[in-house]
Amino acid sequence: MSDETTTAEDRHLTCRRFLFREGRTGEGEPDVVSAEMCKTPVGVISALDCPVWLGRHCRFYEEREGEPEPLIDAEIEELRGKLRKDYLRWRYRRRTQDLRSEPVDAEEIEEDDSDTSTEIVARPEAVPDPGARQPRFPAVAPSGPPP
Repeated sequence: MSDETTTAEDRHLTCRRFLFREGRTGEGEPDVVSAEMCKTPVGVISALDCPVWLGRHCRFYEEREGEPEPLIDAEIEELRGKLRKDYLRWRYRRRTQDLRSEPVDAEEIEEDDSDTSTEIVARPEAVPDPGARQPRFPAVAPSGPPP
């Protein structure tokens, strides 16, 4: 990582929850590169869903002191496995929402025991309004050949 001034576009790179791995630069030199994941108190999330990366407030943002410590490949694969369990599913969406707001009760995320029956209810018959305007033409065209 360079010592340049941090801009709004790369603020996420300064968060201690943003993960890095060892990689190679375009010249083939070893370097520390983004692992494209964040390890937060609500779980592992994709960097693309990081509120700070999106330019929003994250209630868990903490500025990192010094250079990032890269993770080894085994750690990266373990974290990717955790991310794949519910990536882009309802629970994942709730976890990423918790990064921006107050946490939701875990029981509420697990199961919703409310009644989900699909009982069909008949619509009440329409009662014509006697004061309503009547159409000038009949609603149904007459059958047969034109006169």
